[in-house]
Amino acid sequence: METPKASPGADHPAAPPHPLFVALGQPFRELFGIARSTQAELIRKGELRSVLVGETRGRRLIEVRSWYEYIDRQRRREAVGIIGVNSPNPNARERQTAAAPTHRAGHSHRPQPHKTPAAQGRQHRARRTRRKR
Repeated sequence: METPKASPGADHPAAPPHPLFVALGQPFRELFGIARSTQAELIRKGELRSVLVGETRGRRLIEVRSWYEYIDRQRRREAVGIIGVNSPNPNARERQTAAAPTHRAGHSHRPQPHKTPAAQGRQHRARRTRRKR
């Protein structure tokens, strides 16, 4: 039996080509590692193209080429700094850089927990009750 030969320009002769469409859910996750909820969100946002096979209740298929296009767009967004920063909120980024702790040699920085007014009140009442006994 003769083995099929790779087409010219194929990346790797032993690697099977990806299908044109992959079913939403577990099949797509097995190929690309993306959870079903993320798949659905990307379809809803228009980042991935899909088609419904069947009238009303059918199987949704994701176009694999649209996945590669999405990954390419994400690479470009990350390269120019649109994504991949600590926080997408520009105000938070400014606070993070302004509040960067300066460490002195030999001293460890321990952040103090933030106490809400309700927690402060409970702590105050607990101290007051302990003193009375």
